[in-house]
Amino acid sequence: MRALLAVCVLALLGAVAVSARLVGDPLPFKNCCDQGCTGTIASIDISPDPIVSGGPLTVTASGTLSSTLTSGSASIAVNFMGVPIFSTSIDVCSLTTCPIKAGPLKISQTQTIPAIAPPGPYEITLSATDQDSKTVFCIDASFNMTKPSRKVVMLPPAEVSDSAPAVRQEMIDFVNSQQSTWVAGFNRRFENISMGIVKYMCGTRKEINPLPVKRTRSLIKRTIPDEFDSRTQWPSCSSIGHIRDQGSCGSCWANGAAEAMTDRVCIASNGQLTPYLSVEDILSCCGIFCGDGCDGGYPAGAWSYFESTGVVTGGDYNSSQGCYPYQVPACEHHVTGPLPPCGAEQSTPACKKSCLNGLTWKNDKHFGASSYSVPSDVASIQQEILTNGPVEAAYTVYEDFVNYKSGVYQHVSGQELGGHAVKILGWGVENGTPYWLVANSWNSAWGDNGFFKILRGQDECGIEDSITAGLAKVNL
Repeated sequence: MRALLAVCVLALLGAVAVSARLVGDPLPFKNCCDQGCTGTIASIDISPDPIVSGGPLTVTASGTLSSTLTSGSASIAVNFMGVPIFSTSIDVCSLTTCPIKAGPLKISQTQTIPAIAPPGPYEITLSATDQDSKTVFCIDASFNMTKPSRKVVMLPPAEVSDSAPAVRQEMIDFVNSQQSTWVAGFNRRFENISMGIVKYMCGTRKEINPLPVKRTRSLIKRTIPDEFDSRTQWPSCSSIGHIRDQGSCGSCWANGAAEAMTDRVCIASNGQLTPYLSVEDILSCCGIFCGDGCDGGYPAGAWSYFESTGVVTGGDYNSSQGCYPYQVPACEHHVTGPLPPCGAEQSTPACKKSCLNGLTWKNDKHFGASSYSVPSDVASIQQEILTNGPVEAAYTVYEDFVNYKSGVYQHVSGQELGGHAVKILGWGVENGTPYWLVANSWNSAWGDNGFFKILRGQDECGIEDSITAGLAKVNL
């Protein structure tokens, strides 16, 4: 019985390690064994409760074995939100020396739980058989995994005025001194920029009319790889690796949408259609349905606009690409240069429903076949990207994020600046830390050539809470 209980403990730990990062509620379970079972499990206690990711979990199991066991096996099956995600079996005698004598037994084991999977409801079925293929026990257990809390160290002063410089050496030094999973440094994009301008650029508002959530059961069908990059998955779609520049305008919500829409049109057409959809169309022509242009807007409104009204083509500022290029000037990230300096807040350009290069507004529209929210669990987000391409994500930007250079970002210090929207195009693991791979719209003079990585699986800064997407309508 000792080995079988150890199997139960290790199976529970294995399920947590593979599938979740926290156990919030007490562990309920029921027997699923018939009358012929040769053993029973009376109780399973966990400590601490709730479990903290990265910390120790102690599992204490009590039970009885009615007959001697000389060999056997145990199996485990794990469901997340009703969907099978993991199963395995293990040899009883690989854990201890057989035979195992009959009688009562109580054991405890402790293991550290990593933080690598989404919160939510989990169901686990555990069973074991003996040398005669008789069932020793069978139980169904339920878990509810919740989010961990993490203390953020604030660098004095915690409050920074809007007139203060966005890049502070004091913040860079402090972040790097904390030995976090990322490196801070000087980004030329925010040279001579005030904190107030960065706040203005964080123009994503909390959704008031969120899109319907895509059903998870129909979504989770494919095995999820440990690493994924849409750029290498769909190399004929060059837009996936393109970094846009929103300028001094709070248009991130429109940029993130247009970027993901552009990628999805290309992906849905197997690379036959490669338009760059217009941020400007969404920003200036969607109207109050989407928000207030440069003063902030809603990703859900942008995707609904894609479905109902369509979006014309349009490249970057001053590119003459497509029907309606971006009208907000890109800004210079050097002290001197050909572009205007980054700094002054830009007002929303007026909507002009006319095309450049002889194109026709109506005929240039590209439409979405659907628009929806993606469930906030990691597996659902991964499956959505894996199947249909990059998605738009909204999250909270903090002061230290302005100084991101490399590594896997986690909020270390600094005040909240506002809501921001970006494009998630993949995921991976760096030095043991799971991350999302993300494209920003602050041009290539910020971060890792315009890209960044952010902690995956713990809803860091809300990155997994508001995922928006849609399918492209493609007519070839």
